[in-house]
This record gives sequence, structure tokens and C-alpha cells, in this order.
Amino acid sequence: MNNKLLFDHLPKTGGTSLITILGQIIGQDNMESVSGENARIACERLNNKAVITGHMSFFSGEHLDPERYCLTILRNPIDRVLSAYDFFRNNPNALVTKSVGFAQQLELKDYLECEESVVRDEVANAQTNHYYCIGHDGSSGFSDEVKLAAAKRALDCYNLVGVLEQFEDFVDVLCFEQGWSAVLDMPRENKTVKRTKTSDIPTPIRQKLEELNKLDIELYQYACKLFNAHRRRIMLACIEQRSFGNHGFAASHASTAKPESLSSTQSVKQPSKAINFGDHGAEIVSASVQGNLLGSPQILSGEMFVCKVIFKANEDLPDLTVGIHIHNQYGLLVYGINSRLLVSKLSVTSGAEYLIEFVARCDLGIGHYTMGVALHPGTSHLQRCYHWQEQVTTFEIIGHLGYHAVGLIKLYPQIQYRSLDSLNGTLLCEELINENAGFNILAHHTPQLIDFSATIKCLTAGSVTVSACGIFEIEIEVFNTSQNKWPSIGLRQVNASYHWLDSVGNLLEYDGKRTPLPCDVSPGNTVRMWASVIAPAQLGDARLQITLVQEHVGWFDERGSLPAEIEVLIS
Repeated sequence: MNNKLLFDHLPKTGGTSLITILGQIIGQDNMESVSGENARIACERLNNKAVITGHMSFFSGEHLDPERYCLTILRNPIDRVLSAYDFFRNNPNALVTKSVGFAQQLELKDYLECEESVVRDEVANAQTNHYYCIGHDGSSGFSDEVKLAAAKRALDCYNLVGVLEQFEDFVDVLCFEQGWSAVLDMPRENKTVKRTKTSDIPTPIRQKLEELNKLDIELYQYACKLFNAHRRRIMLACIEQRSFGNHGFAASHASTAKPESLSSTQSVKQPSKAINFGDHGAEIVSASVQGNLLGSPQILSGEMFVCKVIFKANEDLPDLTVGIHIHNQYGLLVYGINSRLLVSKLSVTSGAEYLIEFVARCDLGIGHYTMGVALHPGTSHLQRCYHWQEQVTTFEIIGHLGYHAVGLIKLYPQIQYRSLDSLNGTLLCEELINENAGFNILAHHTPQLIDFSATIKCLTAGSVTVSACGIFEIEIEVFNTSQNKWPSIGLRQVNASYHWLDSVGNLLEYDGKRTPLPCDVSPGNTVRMWASVIAPAQLGDARLQITLVQEHVGWFDERGSLPAEIEVLIS
């Protein structure tokens, strides 16, 4: 969910009412309205504002701000022209412009036939002419066909496209996606007085309006389809959430059943019909899950596994996200991720098949699982969905790599013990490796590294400011340039850690908080991860050095690998 919004407001499409609603929810101090300004420039100038609204313009080929949730509203073009004309003529508060002056001087028939450019901009395909710049690169001419196709592509770029005739549903969808409470009292601002009904205008004038707005009529129909599909996806999401809630209720009461009813051999609970929808701009061909030890869908908890997705593109898609979601045998969602959240923006061309693989350590508990796949643009399938399919494939967790455990997930604790009575208490512990042969040895006997070569990159740009003793995270990228595999579990596991120095290089703290690697890292491989950091108590400028450490062996930066360094202000 984007915390910032950009509302592209076309005149006489209900935008003033929406701005009133946004002001009630966000607060007027957090909003700024523009008029005629370029959208990109406005976003740069008003970056600190939560909401930017207004009548804005776009350069050819300009992209909408990816950091903002972008929305817009269209209106039936015939109604929009009539409403604007009557508003110009009958509203004393209308801004005096050349177009308003012509509307006040001319009857409707003469106004529609006026050749002045300011009038033509108002009465002929105003919505298409507004949007097409976003979807047009300037290299394919400006014919009606090109402009209409570009305007449709532009609408695909917005997070939410609405139509005035379904304004209340539009607001409901917006509130759902932003996590706001429902708006029960919808305002109606800036209404046109003495509004001419479309049914009351003579047939020749109506035909003239339709002729002037052929492109807008088709674009409006496209916007209606987009919104109806968007609203449908919201309804499916609500149904899905309710369904998960019901499954969760059933699972929470499962402990009262006989133990054999929860056997690991129990078949996966299948709904009567798996969810499968989308407009098939791209479509799922197949998917599979397998572990790297057994090479099959029967996987040990703790081993590396790969989720493979094969899909076909039926359109040229400059923005494609591939996601997976895993459910357990009771229908509960246990994990979901997509390529965009892993900071990858995909672009594919029509007609070809593609493969994407998600590789991770599988720390799920013993049981049966299903995996679904989603293909969509951006970070969410709610704006447009190419293909969403549940239960594309199944897999099973049959045992544990390393220590045995029970439950929904596998954790990797280190055991510590001591006597609380230092005078009278004696506590002895003997490691029972020989009595626990098998996988347990893998968890103990991680080898000591010989080569500590590594490249560590901090992905946070520039300096940061944190509170004294505050806890925060830094995203890092770690490249294994050594000849040794880095173990992520065991007594000699490799962890990310850090040192703190002051501004002149004096040591503030050496032995930083540990963050385990997300998986074993083989030579030549790279992993991205978030390292947890605790700030020192000393205020002022400081330097954070992020490095790796093999527990009970040594620090990588002491063995020749340079740490990643970032400037931090402790306040």
C-alpha cells in the first residue's frame, strides 16, 4: 500500500467531492492542489505532501510517480461536456477563462461548432487528449488510433481508475485498498446548477456530441471495464479473507479431534473449485516445487527448495510481477512473495514462454501444502490481474534436516544453560552426538572456514539518522567470493554483524547484534538480506561497519574482507 497519493483530477468528473473526502481522511494540511502544472514536477516539488491533487499535465512518455498511489476518474463524455457547458454558463463562481466566455456567449449548438482551440479542447475528446501522453512515446504519430491506444495504456498505469457513474463504489474500493474506514456520507461538491439532461437535447446536437467524442466514448467504456474488473478483484479478496478466517476457525478447533485426524498422511483439503481468473495478458503454464536433496516434491524442513513458475506472455508487458502463495492443508495462507517485493521489475515480450525460480530454505513444518501463482503489474493484483490461479501444484514436508521439531515452522535456537544458585547448584551438560546419529550431526559439524573472501554492499543510499539505542534494519547484499560454502546454521554458522565507530574512527562498539544468513551461501552466489542493528548510546556522527562473522572462528573484516560502511547520525 502506498502511503502517498496522486489524484489526477479532470474537470467535471466528481473530483472536487473526492478531494473533500481525502481532506476529511488525510487532513487538509497534508494535501496540496495544483492547476496546470506538470505532474512529475509537482511530485518533486511537493514530495513532502501525502496527497497531491489537481488539474495536471503530462509530457509525452512520462511515467506516473511509482512512489505514489495514482488514481483518476473519468465520466461519460457526453454528460461531461454538457455539465461543463452548463457550469460555465450558470455558475457565478466559475473561473473566467476564454472557454467560459464562449460558453456564456454561445448557445450549445454554436458552442459545439466553434473552431476556437480553447473550445475544441473542452468539447472534443478531452479525456483521450489528457491521458494519451502517458502512454505515448512520441515516435508513432498522433492519429486517432494511436492516441486512443496510448490513452488506454495510460489508464493501465494508474493504481485505480474510476468512473463518476459509480462514484460511491470507487470511494469504497479506494478506502479498502488504503485501509481507511468506509465513507458513509458521500459529499456532492461543485454541482452544476440548471443542468441540461442528456435526454432533453435535440437529436442533431446529441449526434454532434457523439461525433466529437468518438475516442472518449471508447475510452470511457474501457475505463468502465477496468473499474468493474478492479471492483471484482476486491470482492474476491474479501471473499478470500473471509474464507481464510473460516479455515482458521476450523483449524483452531482441530485440537479437539482425535490425533489420527491430523496425521501427516492426511490428504490436502481441496475447495470445490480452485480460484482461477485474470484477463490473460500473461498466463500460467505450469509450476513445481522441489527440494535440492531429494529432487522431488517431498522435502525436508530446513533444506533448500525451489519454486518454479513457467508462464507465457500474450502481450508485450513492460511491467510484470510474478508471485507465489503457499497454503497449508487447512487452507491457511502460510507465505506469499512476489518478484516486485524482491526488487525486480520484469519486462517480457509477447508470444514467448518464461521461467522464474524462487529459491529459499524451506522452514515449513511437516504436512501437505499447495502453491498458487499470480501474474500482474506493480505490487498488487488488484489494479489489473493477468492470471491468478490457486493450487497450481502441491508438495509435502516429510521430515527435518538437522534437529527434529514440531509445529508449523522450523526455528534454529541455540541452547544455553546455567545454575541460578552459584554456591549450591551444579549443572553439567554432555553433548550426545553419538546417541543422536543422522541429521543432528549436520547441525553440529559445520566446518571452519579457511577463505574469508566476501564483498558486502549496503543498499541504503546516503547517510541515515537514528535514535540513540534505537533498533533498525539495513538491507545489504553479500557476495561469496571465497572457495568455501558459508553455513547458515550450526555451531559455526556465518552471521551478519557490525562494528560502531565515532566520526574520527574510535571504536564505540565492536561485537554487534547477529543476523543469520537466510540460507547457506555457496561460492559465487549472492544473497540480499536485512541486517538488524542496535544504535549506540553516544550522540553525534558515527560510522556503521557491516561485516560477517563465523561464530567461534573469527570476523571476516579481520581476515581481509572489507566491511560495508555507512554514515549515521545518532540523535
